[in-house]
Amino acid sequence: MAVALTVRAVHVPLKKVLPKSTRNNNLNYRRKKMMPIVSSFPIRTEQNVNNRKLPILLFDIMDTVVRDPFYHDVAPFFGMSFKELIESKHPTAWIEFEEGRVDEMELAGKFFKDKRSFDLEGQ
Repeated sequence: MAVALTVRAVHVPLKKVLPKSTRNNNLNYRRKKMMPIVSSFPIRTEQNVNNRKLPILLFDIMDTVVRDPFYHDVAPFFGMSFKELIESKHPTAWIEFEEGRVDEMELAGKFFKDKRSFDLEGQ
C-alpha cells in the first residue's frame, strides 16, 4: 500500500488582545478565535485516492502526565546531586539514548565522562 503524506501546519496565536469595542465587531478576530489547534494531511492509498484530510492533535505530556526520570530519579540513584550528575555525565549520552541512537548497553559504557561502570539494572 502506497501512502503519500502532505503535512500542513496551522499557526495559532496564544492570545490576541483587542479593545472590547473592536473585539465584538471584528469578524477576523472571531475567525481567529475559532481556529482549530490541529493540522491535517491528505492520505492517498492505492485503494483510496481521494483527498480525505485527517486531523492530527499533538499533546506534550512530559512532566505533566508522564514524569521524566532523568530530572527526578537518576541523580539520587547515583547518590549525587543533580549538579554533580550534570558535571560528571557525558554531554550527549542521555539524549542519544532517548532518541534511540544508542541502546542501554552503549549508554552504560559512555554515560559518565570518566567511563566509570555502574549497576545498569539498579539493584
